[in-house]
Amino acid sequence: SLHPTRKARLPMSMPVVFIKVSPSLHQRIVDSEGELLRQMSDMRPVEGFSHGSDVFEELDYRDISNWVSDNANPFSRLFNDGKVLVDGFEWSSGPPGYFSPEEAREILQEFQGYDVADAYSDFGVEDEEYEDDDPHWHFTSVIEFFQRAVSEGKGVIVGVA
Repeated sequence: SLHPTRKARLPMSMPVVFIKVSPSLHQRIVDSEGELLRQMSDMRPVEGFSHGSDVFEELDYRDISNWVSDNANPFSRLFNDGKVLVDGFEWSSGPPGYFSPEEAREILQEFQGYDVADAYSDFGVEDEEYEDDDPHWHFTSVIEFFQRAVSEGKGVIVGVA
């Protein structure tokens, strides 16, 4: 886990944001140089986009940073292998990445094939921290989101807002 001194310098929250986008919506975001994504983030209506069903923002980057820095972990690919969504467009922690529908399917398969229990024991996550039914909810929730994206033929935007 992070050292308390390092934690103190980080912002209060670093929400990880996943957004499902159809290939045509992805193209419209690129054509708008990111302005359309800003409208989506501001909860303004955008055709072909529903904030309720197309956005997932339950993870905090600080909780998964150990996984992101481990090349063997699928979380690493989420933050290191995406194409830059729009040149020059940034969220608070750099440019959001984009995974095409095909790449989203590959990532889903990597997450599904990964030994989650192992990651949690290496990660030092205490089971009692999670009283809900799923001690591996970080992985499960990402898998569920990517399953929906893949079944809808959508790509995924990934970033830290």
